[in-house]
Amino acid sequence: SESEIPREVLARQGAYMGRPHPPTEEDPMSTTETDAPAEVLTIDEAATILRISRNAAYAAAREWRATGGKVGIPCIEIGRTLRVPRAEFERLLGRSA
Repeated sequence: SESEIPREVLARQGAYMGRPHPPTEEDPMSTTETDAPAEVLTIDEAATILRISRNAAYAAAREWRATGGKVGIPCIEIGRTLRVPRAEFERLLGRSA
């Protein structure tokens, strides 16, 4: 379906390779229907959901950090990596977390 995450994105992240169940439409970040959704998303996963490029997603995350959370994609820094908290991302999209 059109809302499915491209396999190349999932393969890059190792989220689909060798797994018995592909992601579901209800929760594209889950690999089985019984898995709990991840508490954080990668920037690539957020970009895929938003249907924007990886570079645009990183730029939006930088903007969020530079504006103190007023504009952009919410993120936290863990070491040298950025992660998007699912609850804040869901609020950004107008969904209940």
